[in-house]
Amino acid sequence: MTKLTGGKRCPLLVDAHDAGAQDRAARSEFARRGDLVSAVAVLAATPLSRMTGNFFIAVSKPMAPTKLFDDESSALAWLREFMT
Repeated sequence: MTKLTGGKRCPLLVDAHDAGAQDRAARSEFARRGDLVSAVAVLAATPLSRMTGNFFIAVSKPMAPTKLFDDESSALAWLREFMT
């Protein structure tokens, strides 16, 4: 991301529709990336993935604002609030 953004913090859209289970190290890395992202919108595919995602957000307390969405248009609208 640093190469893509030139080191500038920016919003991030994550499409988790085809994502499998993430191990603890991956979840920790994701939560601490506030130095690279201003906000994270995650597209969740199922009610179970939304429940798991909300639990992860509550427990890990990501450095950047993080929110789950059902649809891309809502996620992008929320991310626009974090454009600099």
